[in-house]
Amino acid sequence: MKLNLEMLLEQMEGDWISQKTLYYLKKKYIYNNKSNIKILKLNNFTNNIIKNSSNYNIYNFQYSNKKNNDLYFFSKKSNYSSGNIKKISSNDIQNYHFQLISSNCLIIQTMEKNIKYIEYIYYINKNFRISITLLKKINQYIAIAFTSYIRIIQANT
Repeated sequence: MKLNLEMLLEQMEGDWISQKTLYYLKKKYIYNNKSNIKILKLNNFTNNIIKNSSNYNIYNFQYSNKKNNDLYFFSKKSNYSSGNIKKISSNDIQNYHFQLISSNCLIIQTMEKNIKYIEYIYYINKNFRISITLLKKINQYIAIAFTSYIRIIQANT
């Protein structure tokens, strides 16, 4: 599936089932999480945290196992293959950079407190994607996560 940012954002909307397995390499600890996620595009959004929100495509991520939603701001100034993302979670703002590195793979990266976050998202088709996430401190990997996302398709009755 050949992607650009516009197609990616359109395909992101909807209801999803997510299952994540996170491995902490040094501690040999495994964390599993399953969640339902509803992703909605927001229009006419205002807040005091992000100025000029009209410069962004804004998406609300509602998780079945979290009290608060996450908001993702995709810069409209981004070109079709790379750009910036702001994530707001409980008034905490994180900045990411994304790049489409192939016709079906998106990489998202950020750096915080000497920990580099690298996520590869592979779009298998419009209803299924997988993600491999690496956490790296200096030059040593500290964790790896595998996540699957399956779209929930409502049956017509």
